[in-house]
Amino acid sequence: MALTSIPLGIRSWVRNRGDEPAWVLTNLFFETNPGNGSEHSALIERPALVNFLEAGDGPGRRLYRQPGFSNGDLFHVSGTELYNHHMEVNRTVTSTQIVGLIDGDGTPDMAATYDYLFITDGVTLQYTDGSSDLVAIDTPDDIPMVSLDVFDTYVMCVQNNSDRFYWINPGELTIDPLNFATAERLPDAVLQVRAVGDEFWLLGEKSIEPWRATGDPDAPFQRIEGRRFDFGIFDGTAVRLPDSSVIAVSDQGTVYNIAGQPVPISDPSVAESVRDAIFAAIEAGA
Repeated sequence: MALTSIPLGIRSWVRNRGDEPAWVLTNLFFETNPGNGSEHSALIERPALVNFLEAGDGPGRRLYRQPGFSNGDLFHVSGTELYNHHMEVNRTVTSTQIVGLIDGDGTPDMAATYDYLFITDGVTLQYTDGSSDLVAIDTPDDIPMVSLDVFDTYVMCVQNNSDRFYWINPGELTIDPLNFATAERLPDAVLQVRAVGDEFWLLGEKSIEPWRATGDPDAPFQRIEGRRFDFGIFDGTAVRLPDSSVIAVSDQGTVYNIAGQPVPISDPSVAESVRDAIFAAIEAGA
């Protein structure tokens, strides 16, 4: 009896609108495998972060690492607690709690310079040198910040439920109340800010704006004219990759790679699944 090769499913696939049979890929990722002489591919198990899940009572809310800061240590928010995970020479991990509280209900945002890690939970903006206690930063009129990133050594801080962003000057730990600018394309709230190469992008509810540095210390940033993107993102989905591009999920469920301009990288199955998740979250009041 001849053997029949069953091809591997390389991704999850579901199209309810087409009444197609679903293929579910759980905790695996696809990669090429030259040792497989038949399909030249393999499905590899995605490892769990067991060591980090043991720190704190949970739930795990954020993992962050920035090469060049704190010896490349991994920072982990578990519940209201912040932990530093340092890998020793013998490959064991030492976990240390940093004194202070990370409040809020959502996913905290972090950004690091060479000297400090900045973290916001939508309630309080704080910083640490990687081991010392968290220190709160006074914001103009006690405005809560929801997103952070570092651009040209400036710390960019997005105001909650607003189209305004502030910045902390290089080498400083305070916000001058006059150091702010406003997204100009649409009057929608900016959800996240992410540096992309020599630009930074304001990712809003219904629009996306790329900005650049001007070299003028009195007005250090300006929007790049002639580049308009009339769609927004789903809050909390923008993640920067090692190649400096940014992956984000649009408000319509399409996954984009942002590197110069947004390029869709998802197929209709992914967009449909994400849309269903977005609508479920909206109905649940998330």
